[in-house]
Amino acid sequence: MKKLLLILALGCWLAACSTDELEKEIDNLKTELQYQKTMIENLQQNTTIVDVVEDGATYTIFFSNNTSISLRAPIVAIDKNGNWTIDGVDTGICSKGSQVTIGDNGNWFIDGVDTSVPSAPADPEIPAMVIGVVDGAKEVTFHFSDGSSVACTKGGGMTYAERPAKGYENFSVDVNYFLEDNDKTSSGLKQDGIKLYKDYGVIALPENYSTDPANPTRLIILCQGTGERTSATTNPLNNHGWKYFLAKGYAVMDMNGMATGWGSAMGFPVTDQHYANKYVLQCYKKGYNYVMEKYNLHKEVFVMGISMGGGASTLIVQHNLLPVIAQAAFCPALSVYKNNFMQPWGGANQQRTIAGQYNFANWKNATLDQQYFLDNYDRVVGYDNLMINTIGSAEMKAQANANYNNDAEREAYLSLSKIYPCPLKIWHAADDTVVAYRYSEFMVAMIKNAGGNATLRTMVNGGHIGGWNNAKDQISDTDINGKTVKTSIPFYEAMRFIQRYE
Repeated sequence: MKKLLLILALGCWLAACSTDELEKEIDNLKTELQYQKTMIENLQQNTTIVDVVEDGATYTIFFSNNTSISLRAPIVAIDKNGNWTIDGVDTGICSKGSQVTIGDNGNWFIDGVDTSVPSAPADPEIPAMVIGVVDGAKEVTFHFSDGSSVACTKGGGMTYAERPAKGYENFSVDVNYFLEDNDKTSSGLKQDGIKLYKDYGVIALPENYSTDPANPTRLIILCQGTGERTSATTNPLNNHGWKYFLAKGYAVMDMNGMATGWGSAMGFPVTDQHYANKYVLQCYKKGYNYVMEKYNLHKEVFVMGISMGGGASTLIVQHNLLPVIAQAAFCPALSVYKNNFMQPWGGANQQRTIAGQYNFANWKNATLDQQYFLDNYDRVVGYDNLMINTIGSAEMKAQANANYNNDAEREAYLSLSKIYPCPLKIWHAADDTVVAYRYSEFMVAMIKNAGGNATLRTMVNGGHIGGWNNAKDQISDTDINGKTVKTSIPFYEAMRFIQRYE
């Protein structure tokens, strides 16, 4: 767990609010602050703190009962040299054996020395406001403005499952595949319901996995391509990519992304492939929750996607579904529209399955062409990776959608900008005839247009599979025990890429 000292600073902002509105906001804030104290006191009784995660100015404290509390604050932390820092500035004071307190003047003191940095002001009008959180060696202490404090134990009471004897576990989660009615003009129809089906997942853990809460393992979520399936008996150790990432000390997880039971019940031509549909978000979120609760893993993860899994992993990132540090993608089928529907490697069966998954009109009998997709495009909005968080004129967006594999399409995409929430690197072979290279090119260009962190690594040849695993271009590396292990160049480079962000 990170050694953190959090200071909760209370800020107020006004935007043409009336006095009544402002008083209501203050009352709501008081209630929330009081709730936080009550929650912490209750958690103190039978839980431990397992992690503290920083996300910009917000710090989320995770408890062993799968609850959390989020605070906004500047930070006093212990840096890699073991010194206290305040907002990233080294105080020069060693944290070992030192005490952090709040002085009578309201400032933070380290070993009795006034840092001149104030804690959040105590306001008698606000009940039990959090003014600081001290993360000690064995406990985390919450300090309140009424002079009280609550100490919660760290780690010791938390138990995690051991590494399975075979190195991996097959599991399943319930996913609600209720197919909502997409006709907004309908009335009197029940639009929410439950149709639960099992989706399968698998997690593999490296040899150096530990159940010690102070030493969690980093997880890679590796979304599979069409050539793979995750089932109740999947052995991921047969997979070249999994072997390499496990050898480097990472845990790896994947979900099938679509329950075969639902595919059969709906009558899809393809019953076990998700094609990056919207239901993968449920599958991967529930799979993530399962492994996080059971195993000793960092909450923040890396995501990767191969081929069709590139679309699934990109949906995960763009929907902020999980706390993703960075993303790698290999010949990714980024767009359910431009890649999966317009260039279907599985032919018409794939196209009709996609139409069914998104509940397109008359999907069982419709003519499967571009205009049919565009006529139903409103049912895919929010799940088209190329257009999520994409900024630009409506004219250029319409031009990008209306065209396919021509200069007008290229001109439109390259004029747009995309806000992307984490660093992204794509490996794609220029001669890939299965998944079009140009959409990886457009994706990276749009992110760069917005000043984002994205890189396209062009593999000159190798076709589709060569974008992640070309047996002729193996490269040697060392595993966690110093032994030689071989992998493909894209996987080798992807490991170096994600390790930048550890």
